[in-house]
Amino acid sequence: MAGEVGIDMLAGPSEILVIADELANAHYVAADLLSQAEHDAMASAVLITPSADLARQVATSLEQQLNRLARAGVAREALENYGALFVVERLDDAFALANTIAPEHLELQLQDPWPWLGRVEHAGAVFLGTNTPEPVGDYFAGPNHVLPTAGTARFASALGWKTSSRKPAWCTTRARPSNATPGPSCASPSSKASAPMPLRCGCAWNE
Repeated sequence: MAGEVGIDMLAGPSEILVIADELANAHYVAADLLSQAEHDAMASAVLITPSADLARQVATSLEQQLNRLARAGVAREALENYGALFVVERLDDAFALANTIAPEHLELQLQDPWPWLGRVEHAGAVFLGTNTPEPVGDYFAGPNHVLPTAGTARFASALGWKTSSRKPAWCTTRARPSNATPGPSCASPSSKASAPMPLRCGCAWNE
């Protein structure tokens, strides 16, 4: 790196999505939703659960905790405009919906979250288990606090050293054999397949 180097990115309003099963603590879920809703009026706080009972309990707890929250006005506006409680049939449906939303922060408040981690395709950061609230990642235990927002987790990752790293492209050609079939072809450096035209290209990346 050289010159002025950006250490952050233009991030949107904070987002949290919680996938919770019927055994989740409704007060914990509500508190975690509010932890992001209080950031600003455009923050997004979403719960997806297969349990209608839990959704009702979370809605009740949200109202109770809002009454004690210093930034209740901001949090309430965020919940009204960008909050949602989704009740789905199965946890599989919850993960399908979460991958469509591609949240900045994803909490798995499940009795056993680890087997489900592989179902996460698009999320900035994932927090596993009841005792791992999203604010833990904000302040002292998270691998990264600079995360993609507004659905960009579908194609972007957290800020890391690769964000500012270079990987030069390369190409090489040699004379076409007289009996070669017309038409160029590219291959990776490790490819052993023969090409009609001896053109090889790729990108160098040293881990």
